[in-house]
Amino acid sequence: MAAALGLALGLGALLAPPNPAEASAPGSPVAVSRVEAGRTVVAAASPSLSRPKLTGSIRVGSRLRANVTTTGRKSDFLHYEWLRDGKPINGAAETVNYNVKKADLKHRISVRVTATFVGGVTLVSTSAKTEKIRPRLIDDPTSGQVVVNKRRPLKPKTFVPLALTMPRGIANNGQPVRPSVARAIEKMHKAARADGVGLRMISGYRSYALQRQTFNAYVARDGVRAAETYSARPGYSEHQTGLTVDLGGYEGCDFDFCFASTKTGKWLKKNAYKYGFIMRYPNGSQKITGYIWEPYHFRYVGTKVAKNMKKKKIQTLEQYRGLKAAPNYG
Repeated sequence: MAAALGLALGLGALLAPPNPAEASAPGSPVAVSRVEAGRTVVAAASPSLSRPKLTGSIRVGSRLRANVTTTGRKSDFLHYEWLRDGKPINGAAETVNYNVKKADLKHRISVRVTATFVGGVTLVSTSAKTEKIRPRLIDDPTSGQVVVNKRRPLKPKTFVPLALTMPRGIANNGQPVRPSVARAIEKMHKAARADGVGLRMISGYRSYALQRQTFNAYVARDGVRAAETYSARPGYSEHQTGLTVDLGGYEGCDFDFCFASTKTGKWLKKNAYKYGFIMRYPNGSQKITGYIWEPYHFRYVGTKVAKNMKKKKIQTLEQYRGLKAAPNYG
């Protein structure tokens, strides 16, 4: 009797109307049940399509991927329509991946997915729009990987870093750098001091206006042709990124070739990469970088890139990034 009652209660619970609080969310599959020949049969859930989620980088040259899930009846076909600011992108492949192009710069990308299920049921769902597409890292002046040379000006040329700070504990000329660079200089200075090497920062960030003043002074002294072998036009200077420093010691030879033969110069050539710095204009690279040898000019690229360049014996950022040489302003 008790067993029969329990079975009845169990069957009653299975067939009871669902609690409104437990109802399926919109878009979720809904199971339909019925009783046939004294037994309960659960029909296939209604098909559903989740809202697409985009993963990947929102930089030019990168790839976005649409991630969706379907439930219920087996999906026969998924169609992907990529959108730029809500409008179909001409020529975009109708696949799960989208390669971000230069034309997408400063626009927002989304995807509309159409799922066709067995039986002809069709569902459509559109993802949220991305943030505005950003330039490649090497083109973005806010990036720590931006590449600046005579063929690659800053955009805009009057660019100013969002944050600048002074490195602590090292003698300097009062010109700040980006916070990441400051912390790296502090670590490098500490290591150099432990090895008995004196290290000073003799140049850091220069604004567009200061670079213009500096460049014009060199032109007045040496002429345009000579000045452009060792000084950048405003808007084309690495110093304007806040990622570059000129370093010196206490043995003289500031801003000179002879710095390479000083104790400080030798230590930097051997150890700077460990702290994320590369000698930006190495000896013999003028046809690539556009500048004469500057053994004191160091660019912060981060330890990963600096160590990789060291391992692969690549000297310039142009070569490392697969960029064309920039011997002049073209």
